[in-house]
Amino acid sequence: MQVIDDLFTKEQQDLIETSALRIPWYFQDNTCDFSYIPNYPKQIDGVNETPFFVNMLFDDFKSQSEYFKYFAPIVGALERRFNRPFMKRLFRMKANMYLQRPDYPDWCFHTPHVDVYDEKTDTIGEGEIFLYYVDDSDGPTYMFNERFPSATVSKNAWSTPEKGKGVLFDLQTQHASSPPRFHERRITLNFVFTK
Repeated sequence: MQVIDDLFTKEQQDLIETSALRIPWYFQDNTCDFSYIPNYPKQIDGVNETPFFVNMLFDDFKSQSEYFKYFAPIVGALERRFNRPFMKRLFRMKANMYLQRPDYPDWCFHTPHVDVYDEKTDTIGEGEIFLYYVDDSDGPTYMFNERFPSATVSKNAWSTPEKGKGVLFDLQTQHASSPPRFHERRITLNFVFTK
């Protein structure tokens, strides 16, 4: 996991946040559902799902929304920072908004998952994820040691939501979000890049 704190100026961070607050949001009753996968565990200790809002802006290597243009510069910034291609590898990009849950149990998390998984072949996609925190919030993103799917998980690392911070990590890393307890909302932009 590589933390990137200085990809954008304060003014650019504010513009990204303003753009995120202006896009349409769509309700989902949980962050992910793998009940259709035969070997997915029925219960995992620590999992506590909550509803959230999402906007799928880019999927299957193409734009799904007129709003994608507001966030495409993030991909360009990654290319300049790392001096390697990202845009031609962009498979999916979505915005996630989690609302405050003051009663959310400490150290719990949403369903552990990977962002690209083929249940027919039990294979996890290869590539990387860039998770960008749009606003200052709480509700860490957790990374786990175990390969997906796993009946038990142990935390390997976590990242706290800080406006303008990004986290780049391997697409095969099992991870999970959690909602904010002390802030009104937590907004992330999730970019999935193939190998």
